[in-house]
Amino acid sequence: MRRMIWCAACVAGLLLGSVGPLWSGDEAALRGLVEKAIKAHGGADKLAKFQTVTMKGTGKFYGIGDQGLPFTAEWVFDGANRMRFSVELKSMGQTFKMVKVLNGNKGWQKLNDDKAAAMSKDTLAEEKAQQYGSWVATLLPLKDRAFKLVLLGDFKVGDHAVTGVRVSRDGKRDVRLYFDNSSHMLLKMDMRIKDDSGKEVTQEYLYENYKDVDGAKEPMRLVLKRDDKLYVEGNMSEVLPGQKLDPGLFAAP
Repeated sequence: MRRMIWCAACVAGLLLGSVGPLWSGDEAALRGLVEKAIKAHGGADKLAKFQTVTMKGTGKFYGIGDQGLPFTAEWVFDGANRMRFSVELKSMGQTFKMVKVLNGNKGWQKLNDDKAAAMSKDTLAEEKAQQYGSWVATLLPLKDRAFKLVLLGDFKVGDHAVTGVRVSRDGKRDVRLYFDNSSHMLLKMDMRIKDDSGKEVTQEYLYENYKDVDGAKEPMRLVLKRDDKLYVEGNMSEVLPGQKLDPGLFAAP
């Protein structure tokens, strides 16, 4: 699951009346908001299947040039600590293939037919941090009281009025979630990351075009921005939750 901001003054009166205790910073009320979001996305039982999920899709990568480079990709996520990402990207008549694998405290990356290389300490730490953010955005982990929730206030995502919530946990980076005030759907997540050059930026995920998948609501379109600049946009062609995964998927590729 995963995600332009200005004041929602025109609906402030309605929000104050309908959300009530949220504006006092009451964590119990914020947990109630998260529970509403979990229910809106299909409920805890349905979402539990998506802690393990395989996705396939196509899109464009804007990290090199404004026109965007077309790609096809497959993602495999297994909880907070295991991930496999494979992508085929076309540029100037050439095709490039890359695979990244994260398995707990180990990680590898492979380009084309080169031998897989172990991630450096810094690269591994960054991949783990971003995987953690994506895991938090599945919402179900937030039932754990180890997460601290803090109200950020009212914002807009596109033309949707949303409530922002900061999610904190000891030893982890903050993750910010933005829930639609009417539907309670998660429309955006953002967090601070380090890009390939080591520069800190805000990475923003926009979740769009929700569809029913095995009884849960899942976004079929994802838009990724860095410091408000378009970085990746993709459309899911297949989302398969709860599959039994071959352990070899998370070995060195």
